[in-house]
Amino acid sequence: MAEPPPAAGPSHRNLGFDLLRGYFLFVIIIDHVGSFPSVFQVLTGRGELWASAAEGFVFVSGFLVGRLRGRMVARGDLAGAARKLLRRAALLALWSVGLTLTFTALGRITGYEPLLGRGIDLEAPAGVVWRAVTLRYSYGLHDMLPLYAMCLAASPLVLWAIARGWGWAVAVGSVALWAASLTTSEPLLPSGPFSTASWQVLFFAGVFFGYRSYELRTVWERIPNRFRTAVVAGAVACTATTMVASYERLAPIVELPAEPAAGTPAPVRAHPLIFSKPRLGPGRIAIAGLWLFTLYVLVKRFEPAVLKALGWLLIPLGQRSLYVYIVQALLLFWVNGIPTHDPVLASVSGAAAVAAVWWMIRARFLFGVIPN
Repeated sequence: MAEPPPAAGPSHRNLGFDLLRGYFLFVIIIDHVGSFPSVFQVLTGRGELWASAAEGFVFVSGFLVGRLRGRMVARGDLAGAARKLLRRAALLALWSVGLTLTFTALGRITGYEPLLGRGIDLEAPAGVVWRAVTLRYSYGLHDMLPLYAMCLAASPLVLWAIARGWGWAVAVGSVALWAASLTTSEPLLPSGPFSTASWQVLFFAGVFFGYRSYELRTVWERIPNRFRTAVVAGAVACTATTMVASYERLAPIVELPAEPAAGTPAPVRAHPLIFSKPRLGPGRIAIAGLWLFTLYVLVKRFEPAVLKALGWLLIPLGQRSLYVYIVQALLLFWVNGIPTHDPVLASVSGAAAVAAVWWMIRARFLFGVIPN
């Protein structure tokens, strides 16, 4: 049986994860405004780089489930952990269904149908409701809610298996499901634009590493300082190189190559699955892991300075992540379909969206209604 993680009180809260989640949500809000170019584009890449904030958000969410609920399971309180996780999963599923049906109904009535994910479902109402309730159809800027709900629902079993020392079985099963999803003609277990069968591998990798986080930290701290410095320097260099390359090929890398004109050499493109976002291609996983590791190490290294400069913004966003994600979906649905391409207006609209969400947190707006 795996050794239980040590208990940790409130003073052990890792503000680095709050800063990361706050940053990821900041990027998601800007991208969901949908207006570019803007001054924020250098931070977000319009959500079209080789990796995005979504991968980091899903992994960190899984990590915190493994770190926090894993303690309960390791202490023998599987029932308590399961109750909390399943209650949360049900709540997210309900909000996903409610938002999807609301936006679909409004789109059909008003004709305002922004192209979000795979677009609005125009089939018979009974079929739309059934697909929404079974989390196979999502419409709106909340497309990670059904994915998160399904992963949370499976988390008690996963945590129980890890606690029993069967983490290897969890890893094999998760990777096998992800690999299978790359071979199907259509996304396996689709949920909005994402394939749940693909994206679960990030979430449950986070759960596994979160459960083992104390052991991993001990191993890392035992590595001689000069080797740790070399690893971080290498990660920073690789991150900088891949980010530059990703920005340079921003549009083509996620699209199928266009038919070249006669006599024109075809450009060299990566296979569309390598960096596929719906299917979570292997290249995307590798890049997301590299960028996330580098970002976390740098945030922890300069945490006091980051907190002083940006903590006022990122900490509230990160600590109320579910509230922020739902609120931005409610607010930005109405502006995503009418983007502006004026740099000044795009920048102002992005800043205004972030400011509105931040103010709602500070004012505790509808905290008793919207989960947080």
